[in-house]
Amino acid sequence: MLDCSGVVPWLSVIIKTSRRFRYNDKLSGTPDYLIATRSALGKTVLEAPLVMVAEAKKNDFEQGWGQCLAELVAAQKINGDAGFAVQGIVTDGKLWEFGKLAGNTFVKNIEGFTVDHLGKLFGALNFVFQKAAFVLKSAKTNTSITGMNILASVASSSDLSRSF
Repeated sequence: MLDCSGVVPWLSVIIKTSRRFRYNDKLSGTPDYLIATRSALGKTVLEAPLVMVAEAKKNDFEQGWGQCLAELVAAQKINGDAGFAVQGIVTDGKLWEFGKLAGNTFVKNIEGFTVDHLGKLFGALNFVFQKAAFVLKSAKTNTSITGMNILASVASSSDLSRSF
């Protein structure tokens, strides 16, 4: 477990790996990584999952997205709000692909990002964290959230918003 509150204090997150994630008997598993809000109950209890990360084992991104999408659906159900957009990342460590689930709509970025262009990759990761922070802030203030609201609020922060 890695506590990132000092690195990304405005998001107040915990990154966990090898931890069972369960909504019901059909939607359960162990995500490779997830980013979620920390519960008031302590460091080992997570509340709202915001970003799910799946490894593309043997560079199989199709299977990686299948796993990630199942994790996104479970995260959305755990969050209890279909408008609560959940971000997804699939990576083999060299290539990174991004998507999100808001309501019944899954949108995947057309282009992937590679470690050969770290500036663009870090920009994409920063964009995902900004969207997650916005969703979290909106949820805390009981604001209605839609994918379009998220994109409109952060579009000025990155050209990546056109791809999502």
